[in-house]
Amino acid sequence: MALDSSSTYDDAIAAYQDNASYEELEDVAKCRAFISACRFLMSFPNNVNAGDGQSFTVDVSRVQAQLEQARIWAADHSRRSGTGSRTFDLRNFRGPGGGW
Repeated sequence: MALDSSSTYDDAIAAYQDNASYEELEDVAKCRAFISACRFLMSFPNNVNAGDGQSFTVDVSRVQAQLEQARIWAADHSRRSGTGSRTFDLRNFRGPGGGW
């Protein structure tokens, strides 16, 4: 489930937990969802009261560290899996009949 402005803290926690296995599964899409969940969690106050009366504390520095690790992993694996953007240098390209 993609997080949006109507998502709750519980939704963010669920997305965080559901996508935390991105590295074991080598899944770039899960990693990107994990990154979104980390960002979303960091947008909440450090102390969150859940609807059932429980209170949670978000360790922002830990979430930030996991976010940075996930960004590095996603960048590395996007290049390896071909899901990142690529550019080609055609300055020395010779078309048909160009002296192959």
